Amino acid sequence: MRDNPLKTKLARGETVFGTFVFEFASPGMARIAKSAGCEYIILDMEHSGWGFETVKDQIQFARGAGIVPLVNPPGDDFNLITRSLDLGAKGILVPVVETKAQAEAIVRATRYPPHGRRGSAFGVELVFGGSGGDGVGGTGVAHGDDVAALLESFDEGFAGEGLREAEGRGEER
Repeated sequence: MRDNPLKTKLARGETVFGTFVFEFASPGMARIAKSAGCEYIILDMEHSGWGFETVKDQIQFARGAGIVPLVNPPGDDFNLITRSLDLGAKGILVPVVETKAQAEAIVRATRYPPHGRRGSAFGVELVFGGSGGDGVGGTGVAHGDDVAALLESFDEGFAGEGLREAEGRGEER
């Protein structure tokens, strides 16, 4: 399993910088972001026409540039989450998470049994550099504790295993 420098920095209370990328599937995009000071790149499948082939290439370009690849899948479907991670994403940013049950299902999708329901494939971890072990150590559902989350649109504050207590999310939008 490759380590996730974003999780290490965030655990120390440090700030990390990155960018959200969509539509510009240039092989040089990750190098440009790295040169601009970014430590991560969020590959957007939600607002773009990108499919998994494009994201797979961009993840590898990011690895080559020394920048952490994250993926914003177009929803919370189990297969969208696990496939993004299997391709080598070091974390995911899931849009429109509205309930505790939905958030817990997302976390379970990022973890291998007995902590979750993510499946494994021989060679995927080695070839694409995804998270290994129990799916906890290197994977982020975004930022925070052992599996964490930059989760949008809560309709309730909650804390759960792998999720950080939603602080300040109760205010009006």
